[in-house]
Amino acid sequence: MKIPKKINVKGQNYKIKFVKNLKNEEGEECDGLCDRKKRLIEIDSALKGGDLKSTFIHECLHAVVIECSLHEVISYGAEEIIVGNMESFLMKHWRLYLK
Repeated sequence: MKIPKKINVKGQNYKIKFVKNLKNEEGEECDGLCDRKKRLIEIDSALKGGDLKSTFIHECLHAVVIECSLHEVISYGAEEIIVGNMESFLMKHWRLYLK
């Protein structure tokens, strides 16, 4: 799967950036991040194969949550549960389309 340089979510462009040794705001290593203010998705550059695909999908789903304003009415924990389950569904049922 080739990861695009940007995606469009509900009319908003999100840049995709690969980062070596990606860390979250708390300084912990992570696979991906979606920055609401910068409209930027960051993915750890060491990821390959299925891990890369699932992280890309996961962060894109965070962007969808943001652009639908769902993040304003649910907790981040609830957002992670929704996004994680949607990611699992897409990886399981649409893996043939993600080559």
